[in-house]
Amino acid sequence: MQKLSVSTSVLLLWLISGCQTLSDTNTPQDKQSQTATASLYQHELRRTLSKSQWLIDEYAYYVNIEALSQGTLLTDFYQRYYLFEQQKIARSLLKHAASAFDTGDISAAALCHHSLSNLKLSDKLLATTDTLGKKISQYQEVAREQTQRKLGRELDRSIEDGQLIASTQLISQLKRIRQLSKDIHDKIERANNVLTHNVDILDKKADAFYLDGNIQLAISLWEYLIKFDPNNKAIEKKLARSIKVRDNMKNLRDNLKDANEDEHKTQPHSKKQ
Repeated sequence: MQKLSVSTSVLLLWLISGCQTLSDTNTPQDKQSQTATASLYQHELRRTLSKSQWLIDEYAYYVNIEALSQGTLLTDFYQRYYLFEQQKIARSLLKHAASAFDTGDISAAALCHHSLSNLKLSDKLLATTDTLGKKISQYQEVAREQTQRKLGRELDRSIEDGQLIASTQLISQLKRIRQLSKDIHDKIERANNVLTHNVDILDKKADAFYLDGNIQLAISLWEYLIKFDPNNKAIEKKLARSIKVRDNMKNLRDNLKDANEDEHKTQPHSKKQ
């Protein structure tokens, strides 16, 4: 049993040291290398996209020259040359798009597809580009649905917690998404009804504060509401009026204070007389 225990201990020590060695492999140099690799990939992608646009422009230039009956044999040569180069750059763009999909960078894949759709492609490359476009559309559709559901859940929570500003921001984010589902449309409508009701309640509370002389409380509440609904002219008018009243009251207090100080300054002189 002792021999087995020693052997087991040695094995455990060996495994632990091996794990430590593996964990230590991600050194600062490795991180620096990974960063450099990512930077190089982005640089190559930008160059490829830029070159593809240049090839598109050059080909269009010589096509326009020929259309104006100013073409020559050299013009025809350049057209065929730039068409050939477009096939080559298309293969590079497809490779970049595949790499982008592997890393989850769908925006980069979409950029590649956009450039590919403007190139003059062979039937084979055109079919591959169409397949790429369908994959991007499917991914974006799934991502859009996931984003809708996530923001919808956050909207429900913010409404339950009475967070007016957060709820408004979430509604704005949802409205920027194309093709909202019926469920999300219903959530937005319910949220707007709740928000309108809550605004009315808080507005009435601010009115009560104002009438009771709690001007600063009324101002704070209306400032909060105007952040939630910046286009509410009625609240904007009430806020401006209450700020004016507060400032007038402050000026009145300051004037009374100055008058009292002046009176105290003159009192010793009157006693001497």
